[in-house]
Amino acid sequence: MSSFWSATDKIPVKQTKVSIPAENGLDFNSNGKINIHVPPSVAYFQPKESFLSFDYLIEKKGGIKTRLQLDAELGGQVLIRDIRIFSGGAGAVLLEEIQNYNVITAVRYDYESDQTLRNKRCLTEAATTWSNNTRNTRGNQRTDLANVTHNPNSAPYPGGTAASSIANTDTTGEPRKVKCLLPLHTGIFQNDKVFPSLLTEGLRLEILLEDAPRCLRVNDMVNTSRHLQHAPLFHSATTTGGGDWTQNGGGIDGLMTTHGAIKNGRTITDIWVRRDNNQIGLENFPLRIGETFTIVKNKVNPVDDAGDHMRGGKFDKKLVVSTLDWVVAGDSVNPGGNWGLVKIGLANAPVTYAAVVGGGNIEGAQGEFSIVSTDIAGLGGAVDTANVTEKMNIKVSDVELILQQLEMPAGYTRKMMSMMKAGGTLNYDFLSSTNYKYSQLAGDVVSNIRLPLSQSRAKAILSVPTDASVYSQPQQIMGYAQGAFEGTDAAEGKFPTPYDASKFTYQLRPVNLKVRDSTGTVEDVGNYTEVNEYSVRSGIEGIWDHMSDYQWFYDGKLNPSRRVEVSKIANKRSIAQQPLIELEKALAMSGIRPLSFRKFNQNAVIGRALALQNGAYDTRGRDFNLQCNYQETDAPVKNKLWNNFVFHIRRLSVKGNQISLSV
Repeated sequence: MSSFWSATDKIPVKQTKVSIPAENGLDFNSNGKINIHVPPSVAYFQPKESFLSFDYLIEKKGGIKTRLQLDAELGGQVLIRDIRIFSGGAGAVLLEEIQNYNVITAVRYDYESDQTLRNKRCLTEAATTWSNNTRNTRGNQRTDLANVTHNPNSAPYPGGTAASSIANTDTTGEPRKVKCLLPLHTGIFQNDKVFPSLLTEGLRLEILLEDAPRCLRVNDMVNTSRHLQHAPLFHSATTTGGGDWTQNGGGIDGLMTTHGAIKNGRTITDIWVRRDNNQIGLENFPLRIGETFTIVKNKVNPVDDAGDHMRGGKFDKKLVVSTLDWVVAGDSVNPGGNWGLVKIGLANAPVTYAAVVGGGNIEGAQGEFSIVSTDIAGLGGAVDTANVTEKMNIKVSDVELILQQLEMPAGYTRKMMSMMKAGGTLNYDFLSSTNYKYSQLAGDVVSNIRLPLSQSRAKAILSVPTDASVYSQPQQIMGYAQGAFEGTDAAEGKFPTPYDASKFTYQLRPVNLKVRDSTGTVEDVGNYTEVNEYSVRSGIEGIWDHMSDYQWFYDGKLNPSRRVEVSKIANKRSIAQQPLIELEKALAMSGIRPLSFRKFNQNAVIGRALALQNGAYDTRGRDFNLQCNYQETDAPVKNKLWNNFVFHIRRLSVKGNQISLSV
């Protein structure tokens, strides 16, 4: 009978941190390879308490000024495309390989997520989360990609309630070097058992870096294809040709008569920003000095309103930010209005505006116009188009693997080695995953995905259908390509007719919530609080693409016995219970805690648990087929690359001088 006071077979262990630098260089560019060698002298280490440390710096090309950052949810994890772990020595046995590491990590970070975990990832992994400082006040969805004031990649402008100015030579907001401390989500490095590297002659890690455009994102507050009403809203302009509003009558925020709408033939020198979306100081303002921008309607979208003007007319010059001012509230002669306003000075002033038939004035009374960046993907032809001909780069430097080294007593190691010499075998089990890829064309309305599985102790399958389309750099970073808003009258910023889907990535969540006026009355149909939101994570997260249902076939029968309907989720209009139940079980069996399903309709994942609790399933000698149907009214439109991650128990066996791996 055991007792609380009885002695147990425990040994004292000393823990120290040891840093192992990359062996093949100091700096690495996008698509590069990092090699790290863990020497046998690090005899034992605790994998789950070990981290990959590095610095990165975003290198802009083509004169880009806009703020760039890494993926908001993944942070530094998005930089890793593939990872391989070998045993040391001349044998170099491949212990583990995870292809498309950032895809399965996106599944983990989207579903194993709560506010505490997201905040921690912001501190250590260069992720970003929703900020109250730059919250939207127009009924938009929350977004983690609109953080200006607490962003590790760039500094905000100095703020405060006093009057302040940012000169045209200011460089605030330039990319700064960021340090990351990443846990490696592999089977070995997420195991809670001590790893005896002296028996494997150390370890070798190969890390392949991702292409930079797939990692970079533009702030949602200046992106036309994202949360458009979250952008700074046009208030008025300093114009010639007469004012429109007076201090105490008919105006907004108490502007003087020299400010008003942008009408046909007027020249403008400054643009004023509404206080909506918490634009109450320069520290929350997303545009940078030298950044090109334009003013667009935020109540239209390219799908439902094809052929309409996204802007009322055309400017004869680019709109470029020259200076920024916070003009405080004042008296009857102060242009800061009743509570203070942000003023944008134009580098090319004066700029003349020409309204067109079907276009009209740019007015700020109802907040119908947003100020968005054109730095990467231009809007409306040659007058305000910025070309990006060179690929961006992300320079990774000072790479090192920080291991939690354990120093065992000498007697422990001698005893273990003597047992090995006597014919003993050391077995080390860990939960890993293997990625089976499958390509599907957009025209395939019935897909039968065959997986040649050979795992003896499988736990679950997570299938992620990623968008396999070839996109330009602006499409990957902003969600749309140059020319997406160039219709018949390109310089006027007119939507193409019909809607040109090839210029965009794909829609995440078309929202048709209506705008309400000051009396609470719903305005005309077509006035949206949020236009269609397009993905900037193409190839990283799954895409439903109008799927109807799916069903697994293995062991000679269908699993589950009836088809799992996903059409409600795939059409982005509702939710279905069964696919989420299946996914929850599969995530749990894959070692991913299913804490949040807020991304269920954005990151499409089909899950199948092959066993429950501590069980496992032998897949050898069995055909595995995933049958997917696309029978909706809307046909699938994207080519897909299915990443089928099979989670299973691997066993590393060491006997004498021989290292073997069984799956």
